[in-house]
Amino acid sequence: MPESCKRELLHSKLCKIATPEKATSQSLGDEGLVPAVTRDFARNDGRIRQERGVRSVLREAPLRFSFMKDSETRRFGIPALIPALFALNFPAVGGPVSERHETKFPAAIVVGFVGGLVRHDNAVHSEVQLANRLEHDYRSSVQVRMFENRRGQEAHREILRLLDTDHDGTLSAGEKLDSRIAIYGHSWGASETVTLARALGKEGIPVLLTVQVDSITKLGEDDELIPANVAQAVNFYQQDGLLHGRARIRAADASRTHILGNFLFDYKANSINCDGYPWYARLFMKPHIEIESDPSVWRQVESLIRLQLRPVVPLGR
Repeated sequence: MPESCKRELLHSKLCKIATPEKATSQSLGDEGLVPAVTRDFARNDGRIRQERGVRSVLREAPLRFSFMKDSETRRFGIPALIPALFALNFPAVGGPVSERHETKFPAAIVVGFVGGLVRHDNAVHSEVQLANRLEHDYRSSVQVRMFENRRGQEAHREILRLLDTDHDGTLSAGEKLDSRIAIYGHSWGASETVTLARALGKEGIPVLLTVQVDSITKLGEDDELIPANVAQAVNFYQQDGLLHGRARIRAADASRTHILGNFLFDYKANSINCDGYPWYARLFMKPHIEIESDPSVWRQVESLIRLQLRPVVPLGR
């Protein structure tokens, strides 16, 4: 079956996942509970089988889940977070990139923003860890950049520089349309993610994906309305503590932007280890840094970004 058909088929189905309490598949109930996968996606430890007309992800052993509840979860059925992982072949870790790909197409660009006053290279934070993994795995085929959230304009200039493949100082229509850009961030960094995407849109530059994790609106910014140049957007958030993220994002133009969903995480019953954070962060805004430290969140963020970074093979190859 052609890959495009396979993708459409899997994206049209809801994903049923066994809960730790029950060893059988469970559909979305009235409360719309959807377990977030916590096993490393790269290892692909799950097994898929056809059951009652829908795909079920079955696992060898019980796993810890973080539950997400949201009305939009039911509507979208997490179309990209789980089924697509098994439908597409990710590039092998550290695998080579063909010379033809590197010379024919510009490198994909991934930009990440840290939150608060965090340094862009502070590896305690999951945003930085993700950037390091992507940079290691994709090497020259992907340009990965991390920025403090106050350096949005610097990130903008760096994207323009990377897109200028002929180095003439201006971007042609072709250079803009050939771009493959994903942007993500946490807290103020999530707000800056949307602001950067909007700035690129004003220049006619498309963005494949924006990811917001517990987005906190920065002064003068709008992190709710996703600009029309963004193809896909997703929002992960929690609602406890002094700092809690935006509960809903929406598309400026629903015909051009697919909101994958607004996914709520709750850590009251399942606390996340936040070692390495300052004592005041653990005391006053623990849920806000728990979602930043939650492996299940960042594995889903990573999987969505990797879906955008599959090597592009020219027709006739």
